[in-house]
Amino acid sequence: MQSDHVSVTYQQPGPFTPQRIPIRGCTNLVLPTGVTSVYWWEGKVEESLEQLLIIKTQTSLVGKLTKHVQAKHPYDECEVISTPVNGGSASYLSWVCQSTQEGCN
Repeated sequence: MQSDHVSVTYQQPGPFTPQRIPIRGCTNLVLPTGVTSVYWWEGKVEESLEQLLIIKTQTSLVGKLTKHVQAKHPYDECEVISTPVNGGSASYLSWVCQSTQEGCN
């Protein structure tokens, strides 16, 4: 069974600028110092201080959200990962879908 809701994580360098993005219901910022990402890039180990964002949205909007992040993100390859939400508060999940451009199905 496919979940109607997902939690999407990605990291971005620098501060998060709040804005209305109709493809998400809520974004959590993991603070105060952010996360340190260590990764292999172009033949060497890199280390970056980034902010981890956890975005709640509908499964049907993951493609649009991914394109939005890729268009705004300064990295050549940015991390966007979605995880199905297989349960939770019915009223919260309803609010998430009502807060997105597609509304509730």
